[in-house]
Amino acid sequence: MKAETILSVISPLVLVIATIPTVVNADTVTTNGVTWTYTVTDATKKTVSLGAVPDDTFDVNISDPVDSDRVIPAATQIDASLIPWTFTANGNNYTVTALGSQAFNGCTGLSGTINIPSAVKTLGRACLSSTSVRIGTLGGVTTIYGYTFSSMPVQPFPDISNVTSYKKGTYYSTPFTGVARVAKSATIGSYRAFARSTRLEGVLCLGPDTVTSGTQNYTSMNMQQFADRDTSMKVVFFGPNTKATNPNPSTASDRLLYNVTGCKVFVPANGYWDTLVIGGNSEVIYYGASTNLDFTVDDDAGRIVAKPKTEAALLKVIESAPLFKKYFGWNTVVDVPNGLALSAGTLTAEMFTGLEPNSLVLMFPVTTQAKANSILAAVPVEATISVDPTGLTENLTISRYENVFVKSAPGVEIRRYPKGFIVIVK
Repeated sequence: MKAETILSVISPLVLVIATIPTVVNADTVTTNGVTWTYTVTDATKKTVSLGAVPDDTFDVNISDPVDSDRVIPAATQIDASLIPWTFTANGNNYTVTALGSQAFNGCTGLSGTINIPSAVKTLGRACLSSTSVRIGTLGGVTTIYGYTFSSMPVQPFPDISNVTSYKKGTYYSTPFTGVARVAKSATIGSYRAFARSTRLEGVLCLGPDTVTSGTQNYTSMNMQQFADRDTSMKVVFFGPNTKATNPNPSTASDRLLYNVTGCKVFVPANGYWDTLVIGGNSEVIYYGASTNLDFTVDDDAGRIVAKPKTEAALLKVIESAPLFKKYFGWNTVVDVPNGLALSAGTLTAEMFTGLEPNSLVLMFPVTTQAKANSILAAVPVEATISVDPTGLTENLTISRYENVFVKSAPGVEIRRYPKGFIVIVK
């Protein structure tokens, strides 16, 4: 045996292996009038997990754990603000970096708001399940195991922008409402990521902004029961640099959206999502340079630019714009190509009712008066239009409503008159 792996006895309870972190038997500390169970995870760095060490067991009965699995007895009445994230025991100053599996599962006496500090990186399986706490912040948590938030009070989906590692069923059966915005660097490699989260209305998985050339280093998303029985699900958007790892499961119950109806699922046409089977009565919308519809997303600016090549694709964008605004906060700019001629009556006023002002802008290239007239005849007055006069060949007059904007272009003068007339001079 090599010298660096020889076990050295530091105390009757602590064994140190020089080459790997050490896990020792659980111990207890009393603070804030409560006795807490903890497990040392690294004796050198003085880090601990409250309760046991997190594990990835998923298909187990978590409804009735015994007190020996918990940090505190289930009946203990205490506010979450009193959880000891740092403490002194046996002469050592310890820092909590994890909540162990089932740490607070079923602790109905734990109440208030839990604000997890930045030092905590891991939430173990079912560690907060069946409690009455609310999530204030997840701090620096990067890894979340299954069942963690199941059977908690109904509350908005927390900020998960730091969570990059998903285990089996990370958000399984959560009570969270609204939208799950997955971190761009996250990889969802395990199944049932959002399964049975019946109040979830949307999922945004943009993936990385760029992909290293030649590596195909896309963010992976496991599609096996990704979100099943989510009756509130309205929209799911997967970014262009995402990859489906289980796009065509053999059984209906294992599909991307099993038993979900009326949801729009936007997936990139990058080859990884081919033969996608979503299940239920939802709609898959493929986008990309090879399709009739492409998207460029700037989530930081709250904007998505759509490039439809056909009238049908344009209608799909207009139909989707309210979803993008409501669930992701995106304004939609439609970059209509020069070759797309709209037929009168294709766009109706009803399509634009209920939209927030300027949340959907149709951007048309216009070089002649005839082109301008045909666009104004085809687009209802309720729509916001942006006219791009780049390459203008003659002077234009637009005699319509106030929600027509003209993009600045080289060599073009824009004159707007009080009664709504706009003259564009070459």
